[in-house]
Amino acid sequence: MLCRIAEIKNVGTFSQCNASKVPFEKITLIYGRNTYGKSTLGDIFYSLEKNQHDVVLARKSIPAPQDGDAQTIKFKFAAEGENEGQGLSLFRNNTWQQRLRDSHRLKTFNDAFYHDHVFTSRKFTRETKVNFSQFILGEQGVVLASRIKELNENKRRCSQRYKTLLKDVFSSVDDVDSFLVLALPADIEATRKQRDGLNEEKYRLETQNNGLEELKARAELVHIEEDYADIVPNINEINEVYSTSLDTHHEQAKEQLQIHIKMHLATAHGSEHWLQQGIKYGKGDNCQFCGQVLSDDATRLIDDYKQYFDEAFDRHESFVRQELDRLSASFDSQAFTRIARQIDRNKQTWDTYPDIIGYKVAREQLIALSDSIDGLLTVINEELLSTRAAFIEKYNIKIAKPHQTVDELDSAQLLGHISDVDEKLAEYVGMVEQCNQAIGEFKEHLDAQYLEEQLSKITQETNRLEKQLTRVEKNVHCEELIALNASIEQFKADIPALETQLSTEQNAYLETYFGSINHYFTQLGSQNFLLERQLDTSGHEPVYHLKVKFHQQDIPEVDLDKLFSESDRRALGLSVFLASLDAMNEEDLQKTVIVFDDPVTSFDDHRVSATHREMVNLSERCEQIILLSHYREGLAQFIKTYTFGNNHRIKLIEITKNHETSSLKVGNFDEFVRTAHEENREKIINFVERSAPYWECSLRSFLEMEISLRFGKQLRDRGIANDSLSSRINGMVEHGVVSDVIGKELHRWREDLNPEHHIWVGDDIENKRNTAQRFINFVYHDLIPA
Repeated sequence: MLCRIAEIKNVGTFSQCNASKVPFEKITLIYGRNTYGKSTLGDIFYSLEKNQHDVVLARKSIPAPQDGDAQTIKFKFAAEGENEGQGLSLFRNNTWQQRLRDSHRLKTFNDAFYHDHVFTSRKFTRETKVNFSQFILGEQGVVLASRIKELNENKRRCSQRYKTLLKDVFSSVDDVDSFLVLALPADIEATRKQRDGLNEEKYRLETQNNGLEELKARAELVHIEEDYADIVPNINEINEVYSTSLDTHHEQAKEQLQIHIKMHLATAHGSEHWLQQGIKYGKGDNCQFCGQVLSDDATRLIDDYKQYFDEAFDRHESFVRQELDRLSASFDSQAFTRIARQIDRNKQTWDTYPDIIGYKVAREQLIALSDSIDGLLTVINEELLSTRAAFIEKYNIKIAKPHQTVDELDSAQLLGHISDVDEKLAEYVGMVEQCNQAIGEFKEHLDAQYLEEQLSKITQETNRLEKQLTRVEKNVHCEELIALNASIEQFKADIPALETQLSTEQNAYLETYFGSINHYFTQLGSQNFLLERQLDTSGHEPVYHLKVKFHQQDIPEVDLDKLFSESDRRALGLSVFLASLDAMNEEDLQKTVIVFDDPVTSFDDHRVSATHREMVNLSERCEQIILLSHYREGLAQFIKTYTFGNNHRIKLIEITKNHETSSLKVGNFDEFVRTAHEENREKIINFVERSAPYWECSLRSFLEMEISLRFGKQLRDRGIANDSLSSRINGMVEHGVVSDVIGKELHRWREDLNPEHHIWVGDDIENKRNTAQRFINFVYHDLIPA
């Protein structure tokens, strides 16, 4: 039990309280007027029980003691035969450094309990219901209920996260359940390439489908027209012409011609041709060139010319000129230019078929072959220009001397390049045929229905691959979603099972508990009420709470403040508290110190006796009862009932207060149970005996009360009113309650004690004491019935 409160420092009004000399008993009554610190003591007990240091910290003394504002509390607990120091509970450095030992328990009923577990602002709230439920379930039940709450909260968090993932990550997924079980592809990169390829194919087919007629009308690749075949034989013919000559028997004419050219012409080049033309124009005996009369020598020279340029020469010259003029067209490069244009056009034509399977590979091959041919054609054109220049040079020489041979044209490189072009063009022709075959096959499938079918297949396969790749991209969230789903399903199984377990395990216990609440509520004076157990599973934690019936009718919670009086509410709180003590096992209860802070007040008069009886009964089962109260009359009734002539171990402690601190002192039962009238009597006698000051006593009020008490029955029976003391005295005389002599004496005391005369108020102290002495003698010796 709590043996004593050794020290309370800097807590509320207890700025410097040392009560080590004030012992506690089995039943300890602590009386304190309002503002003296009774509620502070209740909060200290509650703080120790709950280990809530904030309750103490919030009650620092104002102003703080001179030696600092550090708070200290020392409670000394001891079991039977133990030293008090062994059970020290110590609050220091803002916390309970030493709490109760295992050999002691503490239970506190105060305003905090009432507001935490029963009512807040005259109503049942969700918070008070939860606290009430946890309180009545006890430790094991709270563990199970807390586990259910924890699972519900986890379920809520998982469900919220699940919904968030569905919204933020999986909103584009039609069937999430099927999506989650999709197998991941073995080769992600290969799957991605396959999807991209299908998308390209899909785009190609869609393009085809949107322009079928235009596709069907597209041209094929053209075959190359090789119209340069005459170049090689023509060059051969040219060389044959260059190699021709005309042997004549006119050697003397030839010799004379060469001498003449050498002696008389500036250059030999073209001289024979010039002379040949001149012979043809010659007529008569005059010179064809200058018009002079020809001498004999000139005539003989001309004859030589004519002999040299005879008809065979003419025929040969004509042959050479005609052949060379005809063959000069062999060096035209237009044939190769046309080939280059056809190749370029074929490339452009093939580029219009990108939808053909193998288009890219074929295009690369076609471009490579075309570039190779273009390169050869460029070289051939350059060789043609060079060969043509050589041809022209040799042409002029041959024409000038047609009867003489000319060196052949060197066409080896040109002919070699032409041979290379022949090979490449043969390869190119095969490539063109392959492309045209592909174009033909492509156009065969340019059918709307066929294309739609292909597109449908590709779309399905693309969607399948896309889902697989999306599954890869969302794998982390998929794993989280799978885990969340598994957890939620587990919660759905576990929570109902635990709720059933809680209900099963607690059913009998709760039936007894709620039965006890009803029992105490009725015993404490609240009639016609029935308190039923209700279970609320709407939140995370299953919550048991009270359902109130009045005269068998359900009372809505919102109307409880209108039905319950303040006294009913406090009685209900006390009933819940007492029922919790009944629910404890006897061994624990025997080690429990129970603190009641104002269990009844002045407005609970009809509950006082029942409440006190429950406490006395409880004291026989627990270690100690401590009753804190500011209700003096209630404590006096307790003392009168259970102290005098009884064997109960009861101690009265009073809270006193001066200008520095509140303190504790051992109270006197006799003095405490006096009525106000009795207390006034003692003060008057003490004043007479010089042990009390005069201002503490009131003779006038004592006289009026004494008349009411001593002559109460007579006053009632005769109907004597209490309008004033004067009229009451007159009535008592008139009705023979007192004698005329006593009536006159009463009137004299009424006048002496009348404050309006200022006789008693302003008199000398010794005269006052003498007056009080005479007054006491009159009241207790002379004031008697007639």
